[in-house]
Amino acid sequence: MKIRGIKATPINLRLEAPYAWVFGELDGFSPVIVEVETEEGLVGLGEAPTPAAAAIINDVLAQRLVGRDAFDIAGAEHVCLPFWTGVQSINDRTRIMAFGAIEMALWDLRGKAWNQPLYQLLGGAVRKDIPFTDYFSLRGDGDGVKGETTPEEVADYCVELHERHGTSSKVSSRPTTQKSR
Repeated sequence: MKIRGIKATPINLRLEAPYAWVFGELDGFSPVIVEVETEEGLVGLGEAPTPAAAAIINDVLAQRLVGRDAFDIAGAEHVCLPFWTGVQSINDRTRIMAFGAIEMALWDLRGKAWNQPLYQLLGGAVRKDIPFTDYFSLRGDGDGVKGETTPEEVADYCVELHERHGTSSKVSSRPTTQKSR
């Protein structure tokens, strides 16, 4: 199965309300979606965490992989990150993340071609259920959403997330505050 083409597309994912963290307010994320298409028309999907990976994938790595065997992941790594596999001296993390997105798409292709879930290709399931929790923080106001700025509002928001999504974090009710004497 040969690779026909590779396309990397930056996207923007906006949060319903920006959350506060050490660098200020974060209002969304800008990952890159990678599509690796085979000559048979199968498409594997991958994701890179930074929009800078799109140019590396589209302008450099895709050209090295078109026409290659889609199942030869080690060979793909060798032509995309030759120094990484040899002496592990590459320090371009964006290029490493870009290849990681391609590798993810190549694994997705294997699963689709062999009609198997990816976890099976990677050695089998370790567990059937995975606990879910939400990341939460103080949030600013968003489009139609009032953010949380007090501990009580954060607690209410956590209870709402638990009721709406069934998060596994231990949330039972709004905490009570005691006044110091």
